[in-house]
Amino acid sequence: MNIKTCIRHAKYIGIYCPDRLISAVVEQKNLIREVAEYLGLVEVVCLNANNLIRDPRSNLKQTYPQLWLDLLWIITQEE
Repeated sequence: MNIKTCIRHAKYIGIYCPDRLISAVVEQKNLIREVAEYLGLVEVVCLNANNLIRDPRSNLKQTYPQLWLDLLWIITQEE
């Protein structure tokens, strides 16, 4: 079994946060992980939405345009 197959079948929750909130979410990662385990998920992954949008090598906009728009919306929201 290769790594792509393992990742495709892993159950996880991805949390996309803007720069200003990522540290607060990471602080609560253990609590979120507990909830995820209760729901039968394997892992919690916190991703910085700003980094994903600004990555010059990313093809996210072409491959997953709806996700790209959602991330753009997340990072442009006021506190």
